[in-house]
Amino acid sequence: MIDRYLAQSTHKKGYGNERVYAQFWTRRYGQTRVHEVTPLSIEQARTVLLTHGSTEQKRPLARSTVNRYVAWWKHVLMIEERQGRLEKNPCRAIQKFTEAPPPDEQFTVEEEAALRTELGRDWDCVRLAILTGLRQDEEFTLAWIRLDFERGFGKLPNPKSGEPEIFLLSDEAIAILKARSGNGSPWVFPHPRDPSQPMNGKSWYNHVFKPACTRAGIELSRANGKTWHTLRHTFAARLQEAGVPVGDIKDLGRWKSWKAMDRYLKRGTLRLRSAIQTIATATDTKPPLT
Repeated sequence: MIDRYLAQSTHKKGYGNERVYAQFWTRRYGQTRVHEVTPLSIEQARTVLLTHGSTEQKRPLARSTVNRYVAWWKHVLMIEERQGRLEKNPCRAIQKFTEAPPPDEQFTVEEEAALRTELGRDWDCVRLAILTGLRQDEEFTLAWIRLDFERGFGKLPNPKSGEPEIFLLSDEAIAILKARSGNGSPWVFPHPRDPSQPMNGKSWYNHVFKPACTRAGIELSRANGKTWHTLRHTFAARLQEAGVPVGDIKDLGRWKSWKAMDRYLKRGTLRLRSAIQTIATATDTKPPLT
């Protein structure tokens, strides 16, 4: 069952994670028949992950990570249930662990200005991410042939979803890209030593972006600080602050579901308090119903 699922998932961007999850559950159940998988056995597997971790990650895993393992297993079993090979998905009886809310991830205007000073000519890499919401690998593998300045959009042949997508370009984003045109490379961000290849985004992050953040006094860490992905959070937050409807934010960020988008939105108390006051204002100006 797991082999069949993996064979049909090779096109996914996160295929590496798929294999990690698959290896754990394969070792856990071995030759067990699908209908013999029980909620109790899944609970026991969760305990192992919490206390010992997996073979790949030889340390106790966080609750949020364990939730990802179980969510993957639930998805695989759901396919079997849908195909009629499993009467009831045992993962439905498993309650997710409560996760700590994600930190308020976004770069402030002041931090953005400090980074601009520290990065100099490399600043356009950061600004483009804020303007488009592109993920790191999506941005650093942008090819000129995929950009249409006249109609204001770009194409992503292999994004996270695994299916080709389109992202929109603002006037400022187009100006940033045009300033890089004529670099003699098929890539917007070419490798410094081999222009025929795209720049290595992770290398640029470690050798350029990280030192610039340190000089700017910005802490980079997954737990409490910021990462490159924070730029995508900043993209969503800026749209929200500008009053863009959440449906449009979802489309602009290319999120496939409301749940996926929800963690990127910020719930500012002042903004919500202002919104709730509109009910009273609207009630005062309308005649009573008869």
